[in-house]
Amino acid sequence: MRALTDLDLTVERGEVFGYLGPNGAGKSTTIRLLLGLIHPSSGRASILGRDARTACVAARRDVGYLPGDLRLGDRLTGREQLDSLARLRGGVDAPTRDALCARLQVDLDRPIRQLSKGNRQKIGIVQAFMHRPEVVVLDEPTSGLDPLLQAEVRTLLRETVVRSSFPRTRSTRSSTRRTESGSSGGGDSWTSTPSRVFENGRSGT
Repeated sequence: MRALTDLDLTVERGEVFGYLGPNGAGKSTTIRLLLGLIHPSSGRASILGRDARTACVAARRDVGYLPGDLRLGDRLTGREQLDSLARLRGGVDAPTRDALCARLQVDLDRPIRQLSKGNRQKIGIVQAFMHRPEVVVLDEPTSGLDPLLQAEVRTLLRETVVRSSFPRTRSTRSSTRRTESGSSGGGDSWTSTPSRVFENGRSGT
């Protein structure tokens, strides 16, 4: 069975890119290939100019990722979960993390098992942005969020493009583009990046 075939995709500097398609079209598979979580049977993928197979660990240091099947520690509080993830990254800027939590109205002190899907999703979004990544890859990021918070997530994406692009290009230009994987419908995935994310990614599994 082939999960993804004949994909040739490039995301340019300054783009907020929407990747659309029905369930099973290969959106999450594409993301996992980019992050080096799985390997293609043929073809090549790169992120931030680094090969997704041979340099994925180095690339992931500069990537924020929110999986579609987000799993958190049910026995931890939101604060404990974010502290744990920050340690795994070698530390993050606490004021940046705290500002994100305040902005998204994250409940930090209740056990995660007591939180609604939307409140869990907020923790996932914070962990994706809290280390100020150069590239943000989000798989169905607005799932469970109310319309106001959905708009806030899109604002965060635009701010990330501007912040990441400005020091290198002296430009705050950004664009939004969507492409479909398979037929229309289903969930969506978003990639915000200041540089090329996917090159000649013809991959089959």
